[in-house]
Amino acid sequence: MVQLAPILLTLIAASYWWGLGHSQTFPSKETVQRWASKLDQTFYEITSGKGDLTNARGLQEAYKANLENVEINHADGKAIIEKLAADIGEHFRKNIEALKKLQQGAEAATEDYEYDEDLVLPRVNYVNMNDLKNASGQLEPSRHFGQDISRQQSGVHIPIEIYEGYPEILNGIRWTQALDSVFKENQKAFPDIYWQTFGSQDGYMRVFPTTRWRTFGDLPDLYDVRRRPWYIHGSVSPKDVVILLDTSGSMHGQSLDIMKLAAKTMMNTLGEDDFVNVAQFARNVSWVTPCLTSLVQANSRNKRLLFDGIDNLVDHQIANYSQALEFAYKAHEAFEQNRSRHDGAECHKLVMVFSDGGTEYPRAVIEKYSDPSKAITRDVRIFTYAVGPHPLPTVALKSMACSTGGSFSTIIAMGAIRTKIQGLGLVTTITLPVFNKSASSDNQTLAGVVGIDIPTTKFEEMTPFHKLGPNGYSFGINQNGFLVFHPFLWMNVNFLEEPTHIDMADVEGSSQDVDELREAMINQPAQAQMKEITNPMDLEDRYPLVGITKEYHYLTVGDSSFTSDDFCVGVVLDKGWNYAIIKDQDLSAIANLDPKSALIAPWRYCQENKVDIENTLETMKADIKAQKCSGEVVEHLAWDLKVAKSWFDRLSTDFLANRGILSQFVMTDGGLTLANPPDALDGYFQLRNPYNSSLFRKATLEPGTPVLHVTKFLVKEIVPVVQDTAVTDDQRFGKKRKPDRHKEVLTKIQPSTVHVAKAIQIESPSGLRYIPGIVGVELEHDFLQELLMNATEVEPESSELGCQNSTELICTLVDHEGNILGSNQPMVELGDFLGTIDPQLMKHLVEYENIFVENVETNYQALCPDAIDCSFGARSIFIPTLDSIFHLIRWIVSSLQSLGYVPLSLLSVPFLSETSDALSEYSFRMPEGMHRCSTNTSYWALNSKLVANDFHQRISGEECKECKRDYHLYTLENINSLLIVSEPQCANCHVPSYKDKPIEVDPAQESCNLPKRYRKRPSKCFSRHDQEIPECSAASLTSSSWLKIILALMPVVVATLLLI
Repeated sequence: MVQLAPILLTLIAASYWWGLGHSQTFPSKETVQRWASKLDQTFYEITSGKGDLTNARGLQEAYKANLENVEINHADGKAIIEKLAADIGEHFRKNIEALKKLQQGAEAATEDYEYDEDLVLPRVNYVNMNDLKNASGQLEPSRHFGQDISRQQSGVHIPIEIYEGYPEILNGIRWTQALDSVFKENQKAFPDIYWQTFGSQDGYMRVFPTTRWRTFGDLPDLYDVRRRPWYIHGSVSPKDVVILLDTSGSMHGQSLDIMKLAAKTMMNTLGEDDFVNVAQFARNVSWVTPCLTSLVQANSRNKRLLFDGIDNLVDHQIANYSQALEFAYKAHEAFEQNRSRHDGAECHKLVMVFSDGGTEYPRAVIEKYSDPSKAITRDVRIFTYAVGPHPLPTVALKSMACSTGGSFSTIIAMGAIRTKIQGLGLVTTITLPVFNKSASSDNQTLAGVVGIDIPTTKFEEMTPFHKLGPNGYSFGINQNGFLVFHPFLWMNVNFLEEPTHIDMADVEGSSQDVDELREAMINQPAQAQMKEITNPMDLEDRYPLVGITKEYHYLTVGDSSFTSDDFCVGVVLDKGWNYAIIKDQDLSAIANLDPKSALIAPWRYCQENKVDIENTLETMKADIKAQKCSGEVVEHLAWDLKVAKSWFDRLSTDFLANRGILSQFVMTDGGLTLANPPDALDGYFQLRNPYNSSLFRKATLEPGTPVLHVTKFLVKEIVPVVQDTAVTDDQRFGKKRKPDRHKEVLTKIQPSTVHVAKAIQIESPSGLRYIPGIVGVELEHDFLQELLMNATEVEPESSELGCQNSTELICTLVDHEGNILGSNQPMVELGDFLGTIDPQLMKHLVEYENIFVENVETNYQALCPDAIDCSFGARSIFIPTLDSIFHLIRWIVSSLQSLGYVPLSLLSVPFLSETSDALSEYSFRMPEGMHRCSTNTSYWALNSKLVANDFHQRISGEECKECKRDYHLYTLENINSLLIVSEPQCANCHVPSYKDKPIEVDPAQESCNLPKRYRKRPSKCFSRHDQEIPECSAASLTSSSWLKIILALMPVVVATLLLI
């Protein structure tokens, strides 16, 4: 045994030294460069060489051989915008003409009608829209209105809190029956007109054509026309408003709740031309939202912040009216003296006081600031509201209103306000006020407002999209810079409060060029103008389009005989973009097309079709057979079928199964999508509109250059998943709770897909180049991973690590947006974001090497899940995550676009009082467990200013001093990808993940003030009238008819409150 000891020691030593000699080290720069070159060459061979998977050359030759009757033209942006503005202007002219007839007819009806005090319900015959049923036979389907309607007569809607048997309601219903003849005359004269409406000052509404009123679920129908922005806009002028809320000790319980609701209800009647702030007062006075220290524009985001402040109010101390009014007057003075040239209404100035009453009358303060020498405050009117059921003295409140030409009212009941909508899609409503012309009236009394809906899809339909190309579009903005319509404006899914306001700069990307363009459009040029913007932002993926120049052509739209406050429309196209006009094609190929063999974009192909937003293949076939289908769009589709489908059908599919390819595809500029094998066609349904496909747009930016593109879809499925999640209350209150186990509603995401595609390009005899479409393949999920592993393998005896060793080496292939295309890590999936998977590496690439650049987009009108209140005991709570909401909205938008409905604005323009979703105003509600919020979303892109294409560094930093990670990075030349090889992540170095999804902004850290941006005030202001009836001219306060016209605030608030 003693003799064996030296032998064993020798063997152990030999084994040790052998192990040291064969330990593998981190690969050298030269090794990784060789891997990158091999991978790059492989991509060249499969995308451009003999083994080109895309077959782009074959399709290109097929198009070159079929140029007969094909004319390639340069897109003339000036001509396009001039025609578009003229077409929209003509459409408004017709609708305005109809609107004026409706206004004249309504005023004539009031003049001829004799009021009947003894009128009772059985003597009034009318159609109650709430009582109509589809099965009743009274309604018939309408493609134009998108629902069942009746053109026989108009229908009436009466709010639930108003008894239809009241004499004033019955008389109103009776005299407005005369409008039916005007409704029908307008429908006959203008066949493409949409909903015509009369909204009464008493709360009822008459609509033509009539339809069944729809409510959401079991909720009561609490719609009131007087609360709708289109009604209010039609009856008021701009105003600067300071709201004072009494939070003294007597304002407790129900009174405080009523006041909060009433104040928020009143604020919802304010629009983007108004400026407002809210203060609380007791012994002292302060703004309810501390970071808003002056009047702010009454857009939906600012009102949300003020609503939050109102919700947090508590009662305490004793009210001091003098201090409160002094504060309000000084606020008006400070705002007027310090505001920018763009802020303020420059029309009305109001103070609105909500209180339960008191004995103090602040005479000295009112006289001081009403003195004629006080130029800013002398015309301030005070509106007072006695809130709650408590029998406190209200003489002081009445006197404040009387002495300043304001109004006084009482609000004694608690109310619930919900709105619903009926059916047309996104609309804008043009409005005019109707005055009572009866013999007993002073001609100042507002009888109501007439309105006509214009779907914003009409503006899109007038745009010659086939001339603008995949990166072109049209849009419109109003005098405040808010979007009226825009194809990349996401639909807001909250319809309870009001239309949101999205600024042009928030969508187009704020830059000096965009700001200059925005101001020029707001200033409403009389002649067509154009501005070039180089390296613009991609509006979907939010990265700069390096080397691309876009032309923005714009022109004012409006009818100066109706209003001087018009809006501006623009068209955008790539500089030098060319399009094809195809003539004399055989349309029988479309008529005989098997719907299982192709997809067509959701466009309007037949120019004869003036009703449908899109032609389905079935309707188009019928129109072709009836010889009712012609035009440039359908001719182009027929050309694509003749060329692309004939070529595509001849392609062999034998190699699909064994080359890692799931499908081949073709997408054409004419709207045709083809796929092999045939059962793969369904996977392209959401991509069938090429102009809404980021894959199509990205490929056409560099014709002939292959691109890898990751597509992420959302499946319509809600999956309850139990997770351990940290649940926190609203951090504004400084409260935090421990993690709680609860159910979270997650949207199930379909696995990402990856395509490699190339755009083909042909040239006309005159030298104009045109892109007929793109062609490519969908790759299996492990195809790119296999390419990565094959290119990075090492010999077994190598002293360097290879990517087969996933424990000691991380190898990643990512695209230029940071999406992972392939990895040797078993838990990493296609489409995962590098900043989430490896934040240590991402931090170094972003902050130290500047390889990836971040573009942060702030959404001030987002929806976020509510904090979970765990105080009611353990139970399962279902709330959606912000990430799932993000995907859900993306899916909704994608689905709408795939159906041809472009999500547009929920905003307003000066005489386009409201752009809203008519499908939603009466029938949708805020999702449970959701609230309005602001979110930041980071979009990442490869830095276009990089000089080097390879980086070799060691990761370290202040937060990870002990972490030493080597890495190599190479940018590939033949495909839009990076190869990154690095050591494993340091176990004790915790770096927060980088996100590529929306993150809710902590309200405590959110900047209250939006960027100061140029705006243009409305040119008209009706502040006072020589025949104005004083509010306190009678023994008791009566409602001033002129104030109803110019303000319409107090009645709106009172009418919305009902006892529950």
